[in-house]
Amino acid sequence: MPLPVRLIAAEPGTRRAQAMYSKGRSLVRTGDHRSREFWRPQARTGELAKSGTKAPDRGRSNCARLWHSDCEAVNELREVLRLQSSIARAYSPLCAALMRRIFARLDDAPDSEFAKGVVDYYAKVQSATELAASLRLAAVTHAFVLEDDPRARSLRPYYATCGGNLDPDDPAFDVEIDRAIDAMGMDVLERALSWRVQTNETARGLAWLLPMSVLDVDACHLIEIGASAGLNLYAEQRGYSLLEGESRVRLGQPGVNQFEIATRGASRLSDLSFNPIEVKSRIGGDLNPVDCNDDKAMNALRACVWGDKAGRYARLAEGLEVHARACRGELTPKAQVHAIDLPDDLPELLRHGVPERPEAPIVIYNTYVTAYFNDVDLRQLERNVRKFAREHALTHRTPWAWVRFEPPRAGEEPGPRPAWCRWRVELWRGKEHAEIDLGWAHPHMAQIEFGPGLDRLVSLR
Repeated sequence: MPLPVRLIAAEPGTRRAQAMYSKGRSLVRTGDHRSREFWRPQARTGELAKSGTKAPDRGRSNCARLWHSDCEAVNELREVLRLQSSIARAYSPLCAALMRRIFARLDDAPDSEFAKGVVDYYAKVQSATELAASLRLAAVTHAFVLEDDPRARSLRPYYATCGGNLDPDDPAFDVEIDRAIDAMGMDVLERALSWRVQTNETARGLAWLLPMSVLDVDACHLIEIGASAGLNLYAEQRGYSLLEGESRVRLGQPGVNQFEIATRGASRLSDLSFNPIEVKSRIGGDLNPVDCNDDKAMNALRACVWGDKAGRYARLAEGLEVHARACRGELTPKAQVHAIDLPDDLPELLRHGVPERPEAPIVIYNTYVTAYFNDVDLRQLERNVRKFAREHALTHRTPWAWVRFEPPRAGEEPGPRPAWCRWRVELWRGKEHAEIDLGWAHPHMAQIEFGPGLDRLVSLR
């Protein structure tokens, strides 16, 4: 039965898509299966002008408006790319090197077709942040490499996803990327304008799996907000190892070791035993769900993995294989991801995704997607989730959990490291309600620092 909500077909750059992702200021900082106890945007996307700069002349083209005789826009863009390169370096030296070469071209040949095309691209592109616009360029370049385009073939030795192992900090990379830019730079910019950034960081499935495992939930119904391809709805089918010193805590499938995550505080879980979790239903919602049967969409999803992250690339392939097993009927239930407009359509998604007589706890979760919400939309989302969970928990006496894995909002306490995400859990059972702050984690779940909230979660087991 299809989900009775409005289907969204907004392409990047349309008024609909711009309204979804650009109406707030930038928010991103650079049987009975109940458990025994508790369970028993930047405001003006695509514009480089900072607050207080003179409004552009609406009578000229984007490129002409930005390409001032004093090169003001080029200077601003150069600074944006320089800062992004320094930030990206901690996560992807290859992406950092690519950004570095782009802003170097603005220095070396500011009057070139490519330099003017870069300025025009940033003026036209519709994305949540300027960093997201830059990551489109990295993804499109990766796509050309994965497709073995002859113009990008010399870059393959630098892309671990293609078996390469050369260092992008070597001066030879600058030569090769310059050649590739000369050959296909304008095609990269044109393709990036219509590129739909879709990622499915499969390590983030731990966001819901860990708290449910700690609470000793033996079955649950899953609902994911911002599900992309829905691969994290299969997290119990993956294998996670939490490492701290000599301690290794394993979650998910026994004998499967796919994610090894450095932690602080996970050793507190060493004395616990974790049983398999049976997932009764897997429902997700996303503005632009990824169709796992569409080869073009799959190629784009792969290209959005950074080219020097062979491990993440392999984990994505493993996640896609789990979904393929579900499509073949070898694993049930299959994840169902619906096109919805968030936050407006969330109540309808919940009404569709929650069984009339649930026989297991309900787990709703989101990872990172709220970074693209403005404050008004976030408050609406919070009201919708809490109202539905509270009323349903009282009416059906079914435990609820809302797991959130999100970067801090502007004005909130920052994480221990740049771009890290805060990990929280809210629980409802009847009239009881609890809020637990688990700690902080790398946005790709590569590292975790647990706080005192982990002990509180264990106490509810």
